[in-house]
Amino acid sequence: MKPNVRLPILSLLTFFLFIFSACLKEDTFDFDNVQIDIDSKWAANVFNIEASLSDFNIDMDSGADFSFENKDNVLTLLFNTSTAYSLQGDDMFSTSIDPQNFNFELSNPYGLNKQTKETLVFPIDTALQFTINSMFLDSALLNEGLLSINIVSDINHPYAITLKSDFILDENKHPISITQTGSSSILNFELDLSKHYVVFTNQTNTIPITFDVAITPESMALNFPYHLDVGISVPALSFSWLHGQTDRVSEYISQKFKMNMIENTALLRCMFNKAFIDVEVENNVGMPLSLEIDTLMLCNDIDQDYSRLLPPNHILLVNYPKNKGEYATTKEQFEINNFKYANQNTYINFKAEGILNNNGMDGKKYFVTDSACYKVRARIEVPLDIDLYNLSYYDTIPFNIDSLNTDQLAYIIFRLEMKNNFPFGLKTQIYFLDESSQLVDSLFNTPLHIAKAITDPSNDYHVKEATTSVTKTNLESKRLQALERAKYLIIKTDADVNSSDPRMIFYYDEQKLNIKLGIQTHIKTKF
Repeated sequence: MKPNVRLPILSLLTFFLFIFSACLKEDTFDFDNVQIDIDSKWAANVFNIEASLSDFNIDMDSGADFSFENKDNVLTLLFNTSTAYSLQGDDMFSTSIDPQNFNFELSNPYGLNKQTKETLVFPIDTALQFTINSMFLDSALLNEGLLSINIVSDINHPYAITLKSDFILDENKHPISITQTGSSSILNFELDLSKHYVVFTNQTNTIPITFDVAITPESMALNFPYHLDVGISVPALSFSWLHGQTDRVSEYISQKFKMNMIENTALLRCMFNKAFIDVEVENNVGMPLSLEIDTLMLCNDIDQDYSRLLPPNHILLVNYPKNKGEYATTKEQFEINNFKYANQNTYINFKAEGILNNNGMDGKKYFVTDSACYKVRARIEVPLDIDLYNLSYYDTIPFNIDSLNTDQLAYIIFRLEMKNNFPFGLKTQIYFLDESSQLVDSLFNTPLHIAKAITDPSNDYHVKEATTSVTKTNLESKRLQALERAKYLIIKTDADVNSSDPRMIFYYDEQKLNIKLGIQTHIKTKF
């Protein structure tokens, strides 16, 4: 008679599905994915990880990038630091049109005091005051703004008012002309200024406008003088571009240019035998720019290594674009020998005053767009023949056996298989952590070591043969009881470079680390 095993089998199947629902990749891994036999043994995969250099989540701040290039048969890493940005054009040169109120009096032009069939036209000339800091404008393209005009009059006949200006042009560059008719005492105008051009005269930042008041007399008497109260406002004015003379405009910038090549899942310490650092300034503002650099220093807090790249108060003259929307780039290059690098702790300390149009109002005309700015960053070029000090990779995986009665387990076998394609040795340890991330136990008494892969010096040090290792560890019931508190596994792998080994490292896409962990259990009572 066959034993009834339904309840234990379902219970353990549920347990393994719970543990391994977060597996990174399914694989038979020398055990069946789930295996149940009459001897009460179960086997399953815990994880299957393949980590390459790109899997280390090499990532930069916004706008940064990295690439690998083969230069003179040496793989070269190129990457950008974080970036310092100036204010944008609409913050450098804030614009507005002042709210204005006018009172006009219309006098009797011909001594008329009775009905006439003639339409009487009264032109009223005035101007809008365009307020902007540090610029005398000759033209502008507006991005947003609603010209709102409210007119209160005591005209007792039908009338029409035309707002016109040869200095405000629509998107087809035609002068504006808007007419409103009225029969009451209140008349309102609204004009959407978006995509409208403005032409300024005589470096006064004013915009001439004209109101033509046309009165068509009826049977009533003409009660001159007539009065008009005019209120003008343009809320939320913004520009697309401005053109004209500009005064000296300065801004102080202070920032650490971060040089993190990889995210927090990996740590890297090494010495680059040689590195080239290009300090790049990209200028989108259409006027001369100079940087008065107080500090430009390469810093490594871990090794307490600080190197000043430029003396204080160094002036860097920066190119500027000739056309709107373009960038002009200026570079200064520095060659660094024996550059000690520690990821997350190496940066360039930058402090400078950015000065636009240092010559001030000299009669020359420049432009600025609303989104224009200049930005400063460093671009690092590193031939990857480096001395490796420390490189670590780790990953976290959910793990839970508290749903299983460990008193019934005779043992658990963990089977770790590694395949190393990197040109350096590796040390690996697996840690068990509780829900507070406190250490419960480690899988091995000492980290496991796997030798470096064999590379081919005649083929630019590409991998010739990977190294592999397989390790089984038996955890018996006493240690298993402690693991009931474990909620996570952490896999940590460190580069293992002996002082006697050559530290020349060349990174290629085929270099990967494969780590597989399988588990097999055996309970004390057979079915």
